[in-house]
Amino acid sequence: ARAGPSSSAIRVVVHGASVVADARESYAVYLLEIFEGEARWTLTRRWSEVRALARRVRRLKASEVGGAKLPALPRTLDFAGSLEPSFLQKRARIIGEYLGQLLAAFPTSLAEGTGPAPLREFLEPDDETIDPARGRGGFGRHARLRHDRDVRPGGGL
Repeated sequence: ARAGPSSSAIRVVVHGASVVADARESYAVYLLEIFEGEARWTLTRRWSEVRALARRVRRLKASEVGGAKLPALPRTLDFAGSLEPSFLQKRARIIGEYLGQLLAAFPTSLAEGTGPAPLREFLEPDDETIDPARGRGGFGRHARLRHDRDVRPGGGL
């Protein structure tokens, strides 16, 4: 029997996407706000990182899964290159649903070291992550990139 979620179990809210540009390309990053107990941090993740998490979770051994039904990401959202707001909003919603399903199947805590290692690693604060409650930061490893536009789940830029 799986223990119920602890008081420090992680919750994730996906706030939308930003289109960023570096010297080589433009791409989308999704802004995730993570809550665990009283702690809160923000991360950005690219779709490819979410897809890599899904592959790693699918490779977990049966003993690590404990009979839990593993959620899947739709393959239809894998094609690259679309930076259209409606497409990014759909991906942001799907990411939120996927992470919510994973966390429901595997109550996870970074503080307690519980939950599958791939999920804990995905949710760990980046070195550059700054607590937005302290008035700075928010785009993690992509902080130094130029933000061309923001896409929020509710529509619009």
